[in-house]
Amino acid sequence: MSTAVANVTSRLGEILVADGAVTEEALEQALMAQRDCKRFLGSILIDFGFATKESIGRALERQLGIEFVDLAATGIDEGAFAALPEKLIRRHRAVPFQLANDVLSVAMADSSDLYALDEMRLSTPYRIRTYVATEGDVEQAIIDRLSEQTSANLAIAELELETEEAEEPSTEDLELLIEDSPIVRLLESIVGAAVDARASDIHLEPQPGGMRVRYRVDGMLYDAMVVPRALQAALISRVKVLGGMDIAERRRPQDGHISIKRHNTGYDLRVSTVRTIEGEKAVIRIIEADTLIVSLESLGLSEEQLELVQAIARKPHGIVLVTGPTGSGKTTLLYSILTAISSPTDNIITIEDPVECHIENINQIQVNPKAGVTFAEGLRCILRQDPNVIMVGEIRDLDTAEIAIRSAMTGHLVFSTVHTNDAPGAITRLVDMGVEPFLVSSSLLAVVATRLVRLRCPTCARLNRPLPADNGHVQLAREGGCPECKGVGYKGRTGIFEIMVASDEIRRLALGNGAAHEIRNVAIKEGMVTMVEAGAEKVRQGKTTEQEVARVFDGA
Repeated sequence: MSTAVANVTSRLGEILVADGAVTEEALEQALMAQRDCKRFLGSILIDFGFATKESIGRALERQLGIEFVDLAATGIDEGAFAALPEKLIRRHRAVPFQLANDVLSVAMADSSDLYALDEMRLSTPYRIRTYVATEGDVEQAIIDRLSEQTSANLAIAELELETEEAEEPSTEDLELLIEDSPIVRLLESIVGAAVDARASDIHLEPQPGGMRVRYRVDGMLYDAMVVPRALQAALISRVKVLGGMDIAERRRPQDGHISIKRHNTGYDLRVSTVRTIEGEKAVIRIIEADTLIVSLESLGLSEEQLELVQAIARKPHGIVLVTGPTGSGKTTLLYSILTAISSPTDNIITIEDPVECHIENINQIQVNPKAGVTFAEGLRCILRQDPNVIMVGEIRDLDTAEIAIRSAMTGHLVFSTVHTNDAPGAITRLVDMGVEPFLVSSSLLAVVATRLVRLRCPTCARLNRPLPADNGHVQLAREGGCPECKGVGYKGRTGIFEIMVASDEIRRLALGNGAAHEIRNVAIKEGMVTMVEAGAEKVRQGKTTEQEVARVFDGA
């Protein structure tokens, strides 16, 4: 080990002892062990259990004057990792993890290596910004990412050598190609990277220049890679085979289901394909059970809203509707309510399309039109199963709506969803379907409208001290974001809610076929907090930004 490195490690030890992060005895043991190996002192202290990664990171920041990054928590952007040649990543143990505003962020265990910095600067058109990371994190990231990226690149290279571009390859050719290891590795790398990036969806989109692969993270789509056009049919066919779909059928939309495990965690993948002018497009929804079953307290409800939902869920009968566009958190809210009210004395039955998560002690039925199990028919069967609580995944037609409402009027507590922009609109939506106003008025307990907004990145807020929130104005905590959020400025999402309880006046308006704006005005007078107001409160609390709330409602 060089003298420079020895001096650096010595200073690191002094900082750790001064901070009380390690004892002098522990430091001495680690230094003795370091003499027998060419490893960084921080890594040895972590491996021996003498220090935490967080304490090492804080000490490294003070020692080097370079920001510390926890690579294991931050994640690595595909485009950033591809911006440096593999040989430099391996040679200098440098992990490029974020690319934003022409700045390539690189994590290194030895960020004092000036030769490495010069070589990286010459190999890329981007400006290099270095971060310090633990040796273990750097090595693990290189092992994980290079094996994954190399697998994808090698798979594409092998397939390009074997495959000639054809607009419509034969089914026989596809059957041979999709069982080859390269196409298997390619799909595994795409799905694996999406799971690691916390993506909710993978989009495989055929374009004239190749198949664009995009991930949806926290509600926003980001480019991941481009698969050569000659390989798109084989990639889609591999997805269809795993999803139990017909690879010979390329013009009709299909749906499928895949179960996988990643890092000892199970995931359900819901697959949907549709024909576009450039070929078949696939969307893969990634569902982890633990993300759907969460406590009511963690959804983002205010204290008053939480108490209101809990009170509504304790009612013996009536119908509760949840509204919002696709991907607004309706299913998560319903699962959370059902989990909260589940008890050994109640029979809770659901009819869903699809069943997104299996919930203990709740009887769940999957819609299956081919077998004659529609929402309406399934609901009729449920009523003969002695239920206390019923959940209907979605009210799509008059038949389902009338059965659900009559169930609520005959002693059952019913939960369901409809697609409207706000809570008052649910009443007029049911009437527009053809439901008699007196049925709506007699059965409705409440309507909950929901949206999801991105949360400000906590690391941005910590690294750049909280900005003032004068007059409720909160901007991004850190321009360009930080490594933790990959330069976005946001990480994770929370719900904002609008809860309308069916009061006597609202029931009267429903019975008289009142307009949505009239119902809304009454609900507000009676104390309903609108979603815009709920979003503004999240801004005042510093949890999100005005820009994010405006984005959600401008797109509503």
